Amino acid sequence: MKSTRHLNLAFRPLTNQEYEEGCNSGEEYFFFYPKESSSINLNSFNKSIPNELKNEVDQQLIKQLNSFPLNRIESGLLMDSLKYESTYLWYYHRVRIYFNLRELMYFEKVIQEALTKENSIRIFTNDKRLIGLFPNEDRIEFKYDTLPSQKRSKISKTGAIKYAVSSLVRGIKSVSKSKIIKRKKHLIIVNDDHVDTTDIKVNQYYANLLRNGDPSKFGVLHLKRAPKPNQTNQLAAKKNLNSSYQSISNDFIVTLKGLTMFKKMKSIRVFLDSIETLKEEVQNSLSPTHSLFFNEFIHLRKSSMLYLFQYECYRAFFKNSNIKTISAISEQSPNERSIIDAAKSCNITTIGIQHGLISSLVVAYNFNPKERQFSPFPEHTIVWGKAYRDYLVESGCYSSDNLHVLGQLRTDLIPDLLTTKKSDLNLPKDPIILFASQPIPNEELRKKVASIVKETAQKLPQYHFIIKIHPAEKKEYYQSIFNDLLSKNVQILQKEIHLYELLAVSDIVTTCYSTVGKEAVYFNKPLITIDPLRQDIAEFVKDNIAENTTNSIELIKKIHQVLSDDQKFVGNYASFKEKNILSIDGQTTQRYLDFIYSFE
Repeated sequence: MKSTRHLNLAFRPLTNQEYEEGCNSGEEYFFFYPKESSSINLNSFNKSIPNELKNEVDQQLIKQLNSFPLNRIESGLLMDSLKYESTYLWYYHRVRIYFNLRELMYFEKVIQEALTKENSIRIFTNDKRLIGLFPNEDRIEFKYDTLPSQKRSKISKTGAIKYAVSSLVRGIKSVSKSKIIKRKKHLIIVNDDHVDTTDIKVNQYYANLLRNGDPSKFGVLHLKRAPKPNQTNQLAAKKNLNSSYQSISNDFIVTLKGLTMFKKMKSIRVFLDSIETLKEEVQNSLSPTHSLFFNEFIHLRKSSMLYLFQYECYRAFFKNSNIKTISAISEQSPNERSIIDAAKSCNITTIGIQHGLISSLVVAYNFNPKERQFSPFPEHTIVWGKAYRDYLVESGCYSSDNLHVLGQLRTDLIPDLLTTKKSDLNLPKDPIILFASQPIPNEELRKKVASIVKETAQKLPQYHFIIKIHPAEKKEYYQSIFNDLLSKNVQILQKEIHLYELLAVSDIVTTCYSTVGKEAVYFNKPLITIDPLRQDIAEFVKDNIAENTTNSIELIKKIHQVLSDDQKFVGNYASFKEKNILSIDGQTTQRYLDFIYSFE
């Protein structure tokens, strides 16, 4: 009897036995990871997932996320079962689930397309979630490799002690501040990533707001993130925000109020247990993709416990306070959300401040209009320009009454920086190519973009390349990549020179989809995007303010064109500024303060 021939899709390395079987079978193998040299005897091909397919999947995944809260199960609306007190737990994990599942959904799409052409497919994978997406598909054979269990990160005892001691010291210092903070009318949430030690301004996100606001009215809630096991040394050394405002750290609030939360902890456990009992009912009621979301959601139980515990601690702290408003950037991040939701439950007005670009591929700002009933965002959101307001109204579930166009805070720095010279910053006279990095969730793409910049710098030694590191990234990551060029024409900076000073003296700005690209336009600097997937996430190309490149050859060509006198790129800068920024007049801070004070 003739054996069935399979199309083989490898999403993981093959074992030695699988290699031997493949060589003997003569079947085709498609590898969706860098193929190892030992596979040379296989009838095999390296394969990459097309950019168009990834774009399609990203859009579909966001739509699926937005429709998940509207599901009904036998007992009623699913979101009613995910509601704890006045907060919906789903929104604490929504963005994380998106990034956890995105690559898996790429693989699902590849398999779906293969099934339209093949009668028998063998899938080599270590992700058993894939089988749940094809529950009744008998044409697929899944092959799993038993991998050794990963060792847990070792806890640095010295670092843990330092972190515990520093938390205790902050707690003791905060005791006297607790009552003072509760008497303030306005709180601003600032997390560790926002602490900026450069001389030019206090804080890179809030700019003058932390300097020009009235200290008698404002307080700062400094959100210090608990360290991961192998990071305690680093986090213990984090500096407190240098501000004239009274500040209090979240670890003090959680420690102080957590001591009285034993009954609440029991309630949280009972609530999380009730969600897990829904698993069978959910499997029978939801689509395979939504069932996958739910399974991913319940696997985040420990995080859920932490966020709800924080929520209860903040509620207890805000009770009977004089606080009128709480403002935050990163308002969709779970730690910030626990504060925002607690404030809402205490009738404190909550304000979100736009801190990044908004588009159809930015998960944090995209919701189904019917989700408004679950209040997934602060009561008020400040945006930079009317284009962002219009997008959120038309494509999201925001109300125009709760969106406020006030401009971008740190543009108040621009008028004073326009006369900055390279010599003022001790930079060379050579043309400066500024690359603004960002923590791209897809590690493969992140390395690809960095490698394109490196290859370009190697071939253009006459230009000075500056790698400006995003606050959430580690400098060491880029130092390892650009190590052989650091003594030549590449310089890596994080907090040594303020971003806006660098924008003022750069000749070209490059980025993937960072907000910095938009800010380059504020300085009238030529903008080139590095976008191997051609996703145009920030829509810079669509808005005609940038030229796109996908590899180093294209980037080198664009740099030469832009720096030549007769081919400078002149995009639609004036129109873009009009739509995306209210004004660069040095008065944005005052507009923010006037808005916040209006709630007194």
